[in-house]
Amino acid sequence: FRPGSSGPAYPADLREAGISGDVVARFVVDTTNRVDESTIAILASDRPQFAVAVIESLRSTRFLAADRDGVKVRQAMQVAFQFDRSGGITAIRMVTDEAAIRSIRERFDARTSRD
Repeated sequence: FRPGSSGPAYPADLREAGISGDVVARFVVDTTNRVDESTIAILASDRPQFAVAVIESLRSTRFLAADRDGVKVRQAMQVAFQFDRSGGITAIRMVTDEAAIRSIRERFDARTSRD
């Protein structure tokens, strides 16, 4: 995130119920530090409310555009947003580590194949 930008808001109903979850999103950050809204894709989400919170956040969040040889370029990103309500503490983390994202997606894929 660009300094001064905030992440997604924790959905109040899920926060109050103590529900945690993850969202994996793919999007493109353009040369003006903004997310190209037409590229936002939710790849996995524990709850629809978490997905909505991420989409709403991405529409207003500013990133630092990628740079190639001193020229700003568009950059595709895949990011996991972890909404955590454990231990009475509310936390939202943005995860860009590929192994962590792969683990989250595998958990969603396994759940989907059982349903």
